[in-house]
Amino acid sequence: HVGTSGGVQTLNSILRHFGTGLFHCGVEVHSREWSFGENGVSECPPKRCGIHTYCDTIYMGQTTLNALEVEKLLLLLKQIWVNAGYDLLTRNCC
Repeated sequence: HVGTSGGVQTLNSILRHFGTGLFHCGVEVHSREWSFGENGVSECPPKRCGIHTYCDTIYMGQTTLNALEVEKLLLLLKQIWVNAGYDLLTRNCC
């Protein structure tokens, strides 16, 4: 899912026509949305990620992992992708 936040919504509505902008993204798997941000890997209800306003869905296919396998993978990623590694421009949710 793709979202945008407060101060950049107007800018994004213009830049999106040029294939760019400042967006938030998350991946929905088994009815949960996962993303990476300043607090590391986190989850939220699909299309309802905190301060971001949902604006689009991009279909990426299906997983062959069941819900438990996805949970185990995300626990591992939470340990690897800690908040200290987040960078707005080079290591972010997109």
